[in-house]
Amino acid sequence: MAENWNVVYTTDKEYQGEILRDLLESASIEVFMIPKRDSMYPVGYYEIRVKPEDEDKARAIVEKSAL
Repeated sequence: MAENWNVVYTTDKEYQGEILRDLLESASIEVFMIPKRDSMYPVGYYEIRVKPEDEDKARAIVEKSAL
């Protein structure tokens, strides 16, 4: 489902993704946080994805968040 959604933020810190997900959800934007991490090693990153129609609004929130 989230494969067709747009990536608006990536981070290697899970807590930053969680904070941003909460900010976006509080603005009534559906969010998927997808881990792109190796299960054996602590390397990788997280993607924050939103629906294409919410991308502009989400990017504005990302810019204001100063994460």
